[in-house]
Amino acid sequence: MSYREISPQKPTIDTYFFLKQIATLAIVPCILSLILVNLTPVWTYILDLWPYDHATFFVVGTIGIHAVLYYGINGFFLLAHYQGWLKRFQIERGKGQPFPERKLIVKSVVNVTVQLIVFSPLMFPLYWFFTKFGSVVEGPLPSMWTIFSQLYIANAFLDISFYITHRMLHSPMFYQRVHKVHHEYRWTISIASEHAHWFESIISNQIPTFLALALMGTHISIWFVWLAWRLFQTFITHSGFQLPYIHETETLYHDFHHTHNIGNYGDNEFWDVLFGTNEAWYKFLRRKHQEDNDKID
Repeated sequence: MSYREISPQKPTIDTYFFLKQIATLAIVPCILSLILVNLTPVWTYILDLWPYDHATFFVVGTIGIHAVLYYGINGFFLLAHYQGWLKRFQIERGKGQPFPERKLIVKSVVNVTVQLIVFSPLMFPLYWFFTKFGSVVEGPLPSMWTIFSQLYIANAFLDISFYITHRMLHSPMFYQRVHKVHHEYRWTISIASEHAHWFESIISNQIPTFLALALMGTHISIWFVWLAWRLFQTFITHSGFQLPYIHETETLYHDFHHTHNIGNYGDNEFWDVLFGTNEAWYKFLRRKHQEDNDKID
């Protein structure tokens, strides 16, 4: 998929527009719940082997999932860029969009590595926060409906909270002091996803990811699966590659935000269309389509 394959016509805000968003938010929870509901024996087996307490299990699991996916997925995409793999899936680049300097990439990796080490102890208070509202590690996994409904609410909360906080970070009050760090990457690569000021990491990444599930007292297995998905999603969206069937449109949508630094504040276009914050995106698409038409003529 390329920019030219996306309709340049802005969606009409009608019943279908809202129903489409409701259905879209259900896709990931549906897939994850189908996977997780059958993993009770695996979960029980892992807990039987675990020699320490549940708090340590939560901390090691949370940090471990983050570290494995961060270095694994980002390492793969970085090699793909340097070695020319997946070239046919790479997003087209214009002039003035150079590949990020190695110095910036190293800085990003070092910063995240330091955060993983320094903030590891803070996972213990996070575990306490989860358990305060009823989260548990042991016992059978919840029913498929419970898994689906909690993941759906978490996904909906993430969707709106990310839009609100991201748009806030582009206000004059926060952009220069905070969000400009993330926009050091004009050509996005997956490592750029977590290249951010500490305030942004907390307010726009971490809280929207964990808060809804914590308040619902979710089973910790659901948290682990959700965290893994959320990390995978943001790495893919920032990767600079349009992998077939995996957030193709969303990757282009967010890439435009980085290359043009205007609008497209949401993970998808729903809230941007609703509040009129992606006019530049549709103007850009119309120009791309017009360029194609001019070539044909």
